[in-house]
Parts: sequence; structure tokens; C-alpha cells
Amino acid sequence: MNRHSRFNKKSILIYFLLFAVVSFWQSCLSPPSIKPGSIGSVSQMTVIADNTLWEGMVGDTFRYFFQGPYPILPQPEPLFDVAQFAPDKLTDIRREMRVLVFLGNLNDKTSATSNIIRQTIGEENVQRAKDDPTYGTIIGRDRWASNQTVFYIFAHSDEQLASIIKRGFPSITEKMWEIDQGFIKNRTFLRGLNDGHNKRILDSFNMNIKIPNGYTEVLHEDNALWLRMDDRELISNIMIYKEKYTSEKQLKNEYLKSLIDTLGKKYVRSELEGSYMRVNNWDLPVFYEQKNKAGAFAVEGRGIWELVNDFMGGPFLAYVILDKDNNNIILVNGFVMAQGKEKRPYMQNLDMIFSTIDF
Repeated sequence: MNRHSRFNKKSILIYFLLFAVVSFWQSCLSPPSIKPGSIGSVSQMTVIADNTLWEGMVGDTFRYFFQGPYPILPQPEPLFDVAQFAPDKLTDIRREMRVLVFLGNLNDKTSATSNIIRQTIGEENVQRAKDDPTYGTIIGRDRWASNQTVFYIFAHSDEQLASIIKRGFPSITEKMWEIDQGFIKNRTFLRGLNDGHNKRILDSFNMNIKIPNGYTEVLHEDNALWLRMDDRELISNIMIYKEKYTSEKQLKNEYLKSLIDTLGKKYVRSELEGSYMRVNNWDLPVFYEQKNKAGAFAVEGRGIWELVNDFMGGPFLAYVILDKDNNNIILVNGFVMAQGKEKRPYMQNLDMIFSTIDF
């Protein structure tokens, strides 16, 4: 009996050793678990929220901020494309969407979305949100898919949640720009760079800026350069101009507008006699903002341009930049015409091009 017992123990030991070895080699030979790649277009947000929450003041607040107008376009286009799904649809879409936003009132114990948020962020953060009404946003990465960003926005009442959305809008918008930047960059420079244009800009304006292939030279004078890309659906223009810096008035908002008007009247016209370009600041006001551009003081202007005595127009993005080292004022103006097409992507491309400005 003892010999048989010892034989059983020895057999069991050998069996487990063999099982362990086989399992080890299977784990080595099996491919690792890889998360699927997320999908979703630029400026797209997928919101997970209970229908009752989305149809109330919380949903209204979210739409007001995140689906507000992109600045500034002739016809309204949203800042972000927002689609809402109830939490029971999460399983169907969670492995696909590049940006997910969970909205939840943590006081609602019957809310499926709030329960998901509670389980994810943990009781410590739930309590912190209760103690601090200004706290209510957590960002996660790659939870169900690679290159996925998940925003959790939460509070302990609808009113507090609406306040969190309002307070978090600037930082979430900035984060969305970071998320989308790589995609916009790939789209903008898909054709590569035009080294010839880049060198001409450096030689003429002592400024670096990356110009994509596809732009051709329309005008090149000592202090002005005009590049244009003419596709079937789009005419995109970049005009650069410099003059000596003599007065602080050249760094005022109105001076940016006056430069665009002056150059538009001098250079930009259609085939119709008497046509010229100017800023249209009565249908939509120009949006101005002071910026630091590559370490230099700059005034940014976004608005609408039009052709006088013709029916053409579109959005523009322009900068007046102080080049202290060379005592120059430099105007960089990008303006597009895309009749009947959404213009937000084209303005995002100009934003990307102008983000490469360096001295």
C-alpha cells in the first residue's frame, strides 16, 4: 500500500511538472493579447450618458460648449462632432471609438453610467468629488483600444455636473487638440513638404514655416509672398508680408485688419472688374487674441473675407508677429474658399501649418 501511495504521489508530481512546462511553452508561442486600434475622425467625441441625463440640463450644457460654433466660419460648423449613446450600447462601441466621454451624476444609484464611473474611478475619487465641488474630471488612456482617450466627467448633482462641464471645457478642448494634432498633421502634410517655398520664406522673411506640397507661387516681391493651392473643392491661400516696425499701433487689433484690407485691395481680385478682397466684419466680427508665436508677441485674428463686386468669400486666420531681432512686423494670412463644403478641416490645416512658424 505504501509503495502504491508513493507511486501515485510521484506520478502526480511528474504530471504537474509536465503541465507546467507545456503551459510555459504555449504562453511563449502564443501571440500576446493586442488591443484593437481605435477609430474615429478628427474632432469627434462619443458620449456615454443615460438618456434622461442627456435630454436634460446636463446634455444641454455639454452641447452648448462642445457643439458651439468653430471660430469663425461663414456658415456655422460645430467645434466637435458629438454623438451620444446610452450605456447599454457601450459594449458595441467601446473597442472602436478614439474619444469616449462618460457623463454621470454619482448621486443617482440607478444610473448605469454613474455605476460604470464609480467602479472605474474608485470610492476615493467619488468621495473627493463630494467634498470638492470643483473636482470632477479624470482622463484615462487605452482602456479598450489603442490610441483611445476616455474622459470621465462626474459630480453629485446635475447642477454641479453642468458646472464641471463649463469649468472643464477649456482644458478638455486643449486635450482634444493634442489628441487630434497627429491626425491633422498627417492630413496637412500628406503630400510632403515644399522645400523651395520654405527656403524662399526663410530668405525673404527670416522665418521658418513648413509649407506642404500642392501650394504654388502666385506672387513674390521683396516684402510679399503669396502661395495658393487650387484643388477641385478648395482654394487655400497663404500670404506673407513684412514691413519695418515703427510704432506700437502696428500691434493693435485694427492694424491686422487694415493690413489684410490693404494687401487684398492691392493683390487679390477676380475676373470681374473692380473686385478686391477685404475683411467682412459686419456680418461676423473678427475674433482677436494676443498670442506668443515662437517666442514672439503676436496678434491672432479669425474672421471672414469677401470680394467686393463679386460673390466670393470664406474664413481667414491671420497673425501679425513682431520680429524683434530684425525690427520687422510680419503678417501671415491664410484664407480659404470652399463653396458648399465644410471649412473646419481646411482651417485646422492652416492652424497646423502656422503652428510650425519659428524664427
